[in-house]
Amino acid sequence: MPRELRSRADQPLAVPLVQADLQRLDNLDIFSSIDVVPAADSDGVALTNEVRELPFALPYLAYDITDQDGWSFGPALKSVNMMGRDKYVAGFALFGGKTLFLLDLNYPWIAGNRLSLDLTMARIERENLLDSFRETTFELSPWLGTYLREHGGARFGVSYFRAQTDALGHTLSMDGID
Repeated sequence: MPRELRSRADQPLAVPLVQADLQRLDNLDIFSSIDVVPAADSDGVALTNEVRELPFALPYLAYDITDQDGWSFGPALKSVNMMGRDKYVAGFALFGGKTLFLLDLNYPWIAGNRLSLDLTMARIERENLLDSFRETTFELSPWLGTYLREHGGARFGVSYFRAQTDALGHTLSMDGID
């Protein structure tokens, strides 16, 4: 949190600077509430930042509805502030019209000041009732990024995608695997 604060105790109060500090804290997305409490002291005004962290993890019921596959339901778990480090981890398993497993990870400070990693992994198994074949897909998409001060950021990513069917002629290659 101190990395996000530009206002200092030994400087005169600058309201725009305090407002920018609050915006940077809010942009972290790890607090359910953020407040600044002013109090008079012998040197003028002292500001205290009061924050409340989001819960470690939240279980919930996930679902997906499509015209193609119908309804799928299943357990899910999301942590938007894992270990107090703004690590976002979400995962779920859906069953029904299709079977879907997903893991999503965002780690904004994997190394140094703002070198980030985003990773998405997903596996889908579904029946194509129209063309009578079973399809299985897998996706892996890692992204590395960096923060460029208040000016933005830069990211680089690649994706691996694999599609497989149990019947020939439904993929680009003749072996049923793309």
